[in-house]
Amino acid sequence: MATEYKNDPAAAWRAMKDSSVRTLSTVTLEEAQAVIGRMESGRVAIPPYGELALTILREAKIGRQSTNQFHVSEQTFKCLDCRDSGIVNVWNPSFVESYRNEFASVVRTEYDRGEKITAKQFDLNRFDPEETITAWIYDPPNWEWLATKWWRNHSDGYGGATNHVAMCHCDGHRTEVLRQELASWCAGTRKNKHGERASLPACGAARYNPSKMPRKTAMPFDDLTGWYATHAVNEIYSWQP
Repeated sequence: MATEYKNDPAAAWRAMKDSSVRTLSTVTLEEAQAVIGRMESGRVAIPPYGELALTILREAKIGRQSTNQFHVSEQTFKCLDCRDSGIVNVWNPSFVESYRNEFASVVRTEYDRGEKITAKQFDLNRFDPEETITAWIYDPPNWEWLATKWWRNHSDGYGGATNHVAMCHCDGHRTEVLRQELASWCAGTRKNKHGERASLPACGAARYNPSKMPRKTAMPFDDLTGWYATHAVNEIYSWQP
């Protein structure tokens, strides 16, 4: 297929989609969603993109062999903040509040698909010929890295990282385990396998507070834009993790 569509990426993209449709023709929507849910929770390894359809088909067949009701009884996430992991990735509120004015200078514009592609640019049309994806260009393009550097200099090392992990506010099993581990650490009784005092659990010492801590997602620009639009200046005052 690589040779046949070498000069026609749009046709290659359509052929790939048609192939996936044929592969998944016997898989129900519920079965596919259940398999993807197991990928998100770590029970099934996420395959390379080209093997995704075959992996879903294989896992769906395994589910049918286990029990006819396997996918019907599949549980969804009880907590969408941490996805039942007990841990939430959050922005450091001190950084977010301090960076408000600096962030205002970051400019985001939609990717111009009609612009001539140069050697340094990414040809989105090659991978998305039907223009279903909205892509963005940032000025400066490395604004998040610059924000980290700015915060390091601005806070003089006192304010911590721009983002970190926190223990979720839900009552899930893993969150409860983290609470117990944190309490053990505070009491000085948390030990490692060698019997020595262990470090903080994975959540660190921070507890997730949705009213003060913005969630950090795969869209950092949207994270901060949404927070600044709905929270007044100095609303959170000073805060340390």
